[in-house]
Amino acid sequence: MPTIRPSGISTYTTYILNCITTFLLLISTYFIGVLFLEKKEKMDENIGSKQKNINVNSSRSIEVIDIIEDDDETSLCENNIENVRMSSSSLIIFDLETSGLSYDYAEILQLSAVYKEKEFNKYIQPLMDIGYQATNVNKLSLINGVLCCDKNPVESTTLHDGLKDFLEWLKSIPAPRFLSGHNVKNFDCGFLIDSLCQFDLMTEFSQLVIGFIDTLPLCRELCPKTEVHNYQQNTLVNHYLKLSYEEHNALEDVIALQKLISFLKCSDGLLMKHMFSVHSAYENYRKKNLDKKNFPAYYLMIKKKGISTEMAKRFAKANITYKDLLYNYKNGGMDSLKEFLSTPKGTKGFGTKSGKVIEKIFNYFKENNC
Repeated sequence: MPTIRPSGISTYTTYILNCITTFLLLISTYFIGVLFLEKKEKMDENIGSKQKNINVNSSRSIEVIDIIEDDDETSLCENNIENVRMSSSSLIIFDLETSGLSYDYAEILQLSAVYKEKEFNKYIQPLMDIGYQATNVNKLSLINGVLCCDKNPVESTTLHDGLKDFLEWLKSIPAPRFLSGHNVKNFDCGFLIDSLCQFDLMTEFSQLVIGFIDTLPLCRELCPKTEVHNYQQNTLVNHYLKLSYEEHNALEDVIALQKLISFLKCSDGLLMKHMFSVHSAYENYRKKNLDKKNFPAYYLMIKKKGISTEMAKRFAKANITYKDLLYNYKNGGMDSLKEFLSTPKGTKGFGTKSGKVIEKIFNYFKENNC
């Protein structure tokens, strides 16, 4: 007769087995956790003080490059900006004077900056004529091909050399570096970034400068409407400092703004509130640049038979601008034009290999004394 086991024995055995299984799972989980923590600690040790750096390449796009060694010359990524401490006395104030309101057609004529007692000032020799509207504002003009301020010749340099000198000057200033100016978010940043990208200098700039601070919205928050009737820089300087200065001379502008910010005693928190990173400034520029129409700059050239309408449209779609053609003509003539138009580079697409088209462009610039 078979032996019948009580159901309690089977239940008890199952319970014991379940306990053993649970215990083994807990032990396994523990050791896996220990191994994970050890691995994470090793990774943290390897990373150390390294950080991600924003790299803006010559194709005018931003990418995050591999982790690099952290030092004073390394720009902080956007996530680390909140950890930076700053004060109004450590700001680098900068300003530009230009030949127009849009970097699509206008050029930088003067680049100035000030940090404490250190000053930077460069006049930039333009490639094109300066319109009378700009001259009426900043007193800069071309007389017989010589850049003049208030009709007096000034020592000038090329845009490329001026930007390189500015980057070298920035290196002499201790990190972290912030560029500050009045209405820079809507105006100066676009011109500066466009010019840096033109000469593949954006990467170097992004390694030196963390971000920008626009003093226009800062002053709107700090200065009551009952005290000033507008927030233009000269209005604020005249009201609070009782000073008059040579407005629209970039060097005079930055010195006056430095005094104004010092007088207003901006808190660190307020400065950081109105700070935006180099990354966001570039993204703002890039989005506007995507909508930019290159074609209108060719209108006069088309009218004077320097280029056909179809070829101008082709160049515009390839992101080849009128300024690109003029720059290559001025810096290498026919050979430079041939190489540039026949060799795609970065965001610049293929133009043409037609000798007749290139010769026509060359002759247009030559005949019009460009």
